[in-house]
Amino acid sequence: MKRSFIGKLLEKVFRKKPVSFSRFPETLFRPEFASKYDEFSTERLHVSTSDQVIAFSRRWLDSSIWPKWELDERKLIEAATLELVATAEDQTGIPWAPIFYVYSLHAIDRYEVFLSYEMFLEIRFPHLKGEKKSFGTSQWHRDCYFCSITSWSEEQAVCPICDRELTHSWLGD
Repeated sequence: MKRSFIGKLLEKVFRKKPVSFSRFPETLFRPEFASKYDEFSTERLHVSTSDQVIAFSRRWLDSSIWPKWELDERKLIEAATLELVATAEDQTGIPWAPIFYVYSLHAIDRYEVFLSYEMFLEIRFPHLKGEKKSFGTSQWHRDCYFCSITSWSEEQAVCPICDRELTHSWLGD
């Protein structure tokens, strides 16, 4: 399968040798919601106003206390993510790109953070309610924050790597 331009470019820039996710530390930071997932999930389902989004985010998604990747860890992440981009492109035939996330969170927690953001998208940006998602532009993306890959294509509903539902992100007008 042919790789996208960005996939080839990033591969040349960052890849020195193959890296696998098995080399990542098993002791990544776990936010409080990871140990109180039922409470977190129930509260998240009941958020319906901007004030509730703010309160929920302050309680559960306070990134000011999350550690950031060190430079050497960051390089490993970038290399492994490029491998996932290449695998996703090979499996789907559509272009994918890496997502680089600054915080050193466990992959499932990172996914839950961005799932929360997606759930609150229309509350935070009411003008998006009912708007058709314009994929193929720079506005809308389908993301898997578990695998740290993104696509501008609407062809995929689940991640080709981990089979989780892809979230939507909106980058604005």
